[in-house]
Amino acid sequence: MVVITTLNVAPWLEETFEPSLLMSVLLVGLGCSISWYEGYFSIPLTLLVLVAAVLIQNAANVLNDYFDFVNGVDQLTEKTPFSGGSKLLVQGILNASSVRLYGIISLFAAAIIGLYLSVIRNFLIISLVLDAVLVTYAYTPFLARHYLGEIFAGLNLGPLTVLGTYLVLSAKFSSLPLLYGIMPGMMIANVLLMNEIPDIDADFRAGRRNLATLLGRRRTSWLVLLIGLAAYAWTTFAALAGILPTPSVISDISMPVFLMGALGGLRKHESALEISWSLGMNIIAMILSLILLGVSLPMSRLL
Repeated sequence: MVVITTLNVAPWLEETFEPSLLMSVLLVGLGCSISWYEGYFSIPLTLLVLVAAVLIQNAANVLNDYFDFVNGVDQLTEKTPFSGGSKLLVQGILNASSVRLYGIISLFAAAIIGLYLSVIRNFLIISLVLDAVLVTYAYTPFLARHYLGEIFAGLNLGPLTVLGTYLVLSAKFSSLPLLYGIMPGMMIANVLLMNEIPDIDADFRAGRRNLATLLGRRRTSWLVLLIGLAAYAWTTFAALAGILPTPSVISDISMPVFLMGALGGLRKHESALEISWSLGMNIIAMILSLILLGVSLPMSRLL
């Protein structure tokens, strides 16, 4: 008989409720905002998409922990609030096989929901489900070891999640969610890229190859600044050119927060602890930009 106690539940709760789950919630929220803007909305469908998106993100987090433990990355990294892994496997608090099984179950559950939604709403959703499953499982063991991690993270946690949400709610394809998803995708990829800076040495020793290990700390810090500025430039241009509704330019309000983080990273990229504050500012800027983009659509209806 298995006795469930607070002691053995707490680590699983810590493994599950990663702050990055908020990204999926906000991306679904943006997709819902676009759908509502065009006259499509359903609370039951929104809840199903939200559960599927959170399950996918949870699977990504859990499987990343598993593969980083197996490959020896987490044993080498320095733990900070925003990088270095959870350390639950390194410390022996959780069993690696159980964590892997948990990740696969989360991925399978998300796929079932996605396939169901594709049947009742739009068969295009199947392609997004297959992409999400393959990228989630292959991310750490393959994509992140061949300079592809940031690219696929930016695509999936950006245009494709926003499009998938819109497809479920509207049951039709539109380019608007893809255009709206460009900035979030760039900002989220940028968060991932900057979070890799403290782990460069550990990633390289463990055979992980990403843009940070390729460029080094200083050049990666410059790239973070350039990608972030490009993200803001895109939304500003799109809003002023009429590609996106004009109020979407309010996402620029988060730019000072981003600049504080990016410029701080340029000054303090050599130390994992010293760059931690800058990593936090970069994450806050990403969250604020997503919220502001979502809010801009109701503003467009009111103006």
